Amino acid sequence: MRSLDKEPGTRPLHVGEAYVRLLGKDLLTTARDDAKEACGTVQLCAELEAVIEGAIHTVREVWKDEAVESDEAIGEEELMEMVNELPEMDSMGLGLAMFDARNGLAMFVARNGFNELHCYQMLWNVRHRWAKGSRFAFNCYRHYNLVIVRQGNGKTAKVIVHKEGLSQGDPLAMILYGVALLPMAERLKSRARGCHANVCR
Repeated sequence: MRSLDKEPGTRPLHVGEAYVRLLGKDLLTTARDDAKEACGTVQLCAELEAVIEGAIHTVREVWKDEAVESDEAIGEEELMEMVNELPEMDSMGLGLAMFDARNGLAMFVARNGFNELHCYQMLWNVRHRWAKGSRFAFNCYRHYNLVIVRQGNGKTAKVIVHKEGLSQGDPLAMILYGVALLPMAERLKSRARGCHANVCR
């Protein structure tokens, strides 16, 4: 267990056992192609190379003629105003707001999606969409993990129950996250099919 200073507060990072990470990497050598097939062009988290490159070119093509007012980042106040206008978080810990329907831009506020992902929903999606990785994912995430945090200076160690989210450093984390969000991505894609030029149906 490591701690990350977030000013204010601390975010615990559950790193996990080395042998589990090694087994996860071994699983990816045999099952990565199935994950890429499961995610297809809908979800880029499975690292389908040509699709990622195609997405980059598509975004460049869409915005090549757009006038850019400034290269500066969005100010914190403006960002907070946008976030406050978002709807309530859904069961996956995600808020969604559609902006600029003409270009199909969607903004997500995932706060800390990896640490707040609903494990049972993720396992359900993985079981039905990426069967080769489902047993290993089930064994890793079906139980709550007890994370022991040493405090030093003779103080008693604290035990934190890691109930939700994916472990930091898990080689499967990106693929599991992508497969977990597939249903939402598919719904967005099906809704975007009705958007042409300036009209969304």
